[in-house]
Amino acid sequence: MTCKLAIDTSSNAGSIALQKDGKVVYINYADSLTTHSETLMPHINEAFKTAQIKPKDLDAILLANGPGSFTGLRIALATAKGIAYPHKIPILPFYTLEANAVNFINQGKYILSIVDAKMDELYLALYDESLKEIIPPTCCSYGQAVDIIQKELTSNLILCGDKPDKLLNSLKENNICFSLPAGIADLKICTALFALQDIHNKPLIWDAEAFAELEPFYVRKTIAQINKTKQ
Repeated sequence: MTCKLAIDTSSNAGSIALQKDGKVVYINYADSLTTHSETLMPHINEAFKTAQIKPKDLDAILLANGPGSFTGLRIALATAKGIAYPHKIPILPFYTLEANAVNFINQGKYILSIVDAKMDELYLALYDESLKEIIPPTCCSYGQAVDIIQKELTSNLILCGDKPDKLLNSLKENNICFSLPAGIADLKICTALFALQDIHNKPLIWDAEAFAELEPFYVRKTIAQINKTKQ
């Protein structure tokens, strides 16, 4: 039996999923005012109960490790480490932007993955139709985002993840053609992490050093770090 737990609390919307022998047996998705610190462990415990497994039965924990909400990323990583350490379960981190993009591969389009970074900035990454990275995860202003996209392409683009009106309007004003996913295809659910693990074929091996060194992938400095440099 192979069991994998996936966690994504990188934004206001959070989700967990449990895969057992290659089949997703539990999904919980919520986009509410309730904080992840209140809901994450109860949902994970419910997943274990539903699947009739215990934490020690997990072969890996798959994690959307950023960029995204600083608080959300810390909660997810701390929770994952708390479950993983006693049982030496490997944690496999993935870029949130790549997880957003994986549902749109093989559609003959470039994939622009966006996460709202707040403070009038964006996290973005650009991939080709096979998920090959063209622009790595970066933090930039709206104007810089348009400049970056213009340097690479002006058409045949699908946007996924967050889609702020300010960005959409800027792309239109600069004659950058794009399409938007329909329906729930663009819902950010952590089951995408299972697909990423299959694509990258990350080994399910405990690595104590990697575990100790694993930190959230922030891209941008936290507010505390920014304020400290100003002192």
